[in-house]
Amino acid sequence: NVIAEHPEAVAAMRAAYDAWWEEILPCLENEEAIGPKINPFKALYYAHSRGYLHRDIKPENILITQTGVAKLCDFGVAKSVDSPRNLTEPGVAVGTADYMSPEQAWGEMKLDARSDLFSLGSTFFHLLTGEMAFWDEDPAKVIDMIRSRRIPPVRDLRPAVSSSMSAVIWKLTEPDPARRFQSAREVVEALRAT
Repeated sequence: NVIAEHPEAVAAMRAAYDAWWEEILPCLENEEAIGPKINPFKALYYAHSRGYLHRDIKPENILITQTGVAKLCDFGVAKSVDSPRNLTEPGVAVGTADYMSPEQAWGEMKLDARSDLFSLGSTFFHLLTGEMAFWDEDPAKVIDMIRSRRIPPVRDLRPAVSSSMSAVIWKLTEPDPARRFQSAREVVEALRAT
C-alpha cells in the first residue's frame, strides 16, 4: 500500500489506532456496559442469518460510535455460504492471520458461522488483555500456532476480567468448532447472562 509507506500517513494511522484503542477498551472493561460486547455478535447473527460469513474479524473492524455503540465493519472479504463460486482456492487461508480460526488457518472451504465466532473471540481476547493470542512477525508462524495451540484463558493475563466473560471467550476460542458456541445468538444470550 503506497499510502501506508508515507511517514505522515503511517503516523496518522497510528494516532487513529491509538485513539480507537483508548475509546473501545473502557467500553469492554465496564461490566455494566454490555452493549459494546453484544453488538458485534448481533451484527454477525444478522450476516449469518442471511448466509454471509465475515472472514476477517479483528479489532480494527470494530468501531465505537460517539454514543458508545459498537459496530462491526469491513465486510470486504465476506462470502456467501451458499455461493457456488469459490472466491478462494482450496488450502488458501483468507483473512488476517492473527485472528483466524483453526479451520480457516487450514484453508478449509466449508467454513461456517463458528469460524467468525472464533475470530471475534480472539479479537475480544486481544481487546481485554492487550495482547494477541497468537503473534509473530511471520504470518506463516502465526498460522502454525493457530493450528496447533489453544488460546490461554483471559484471566491468566488479566485477572480483573470477570470469570463469566473469560468463560465466554474460552468457549468462543475452542479449537474444535463442535465445542464452540454454535451461533452468534447463543453468544448474545451468554453475554446477557454474565
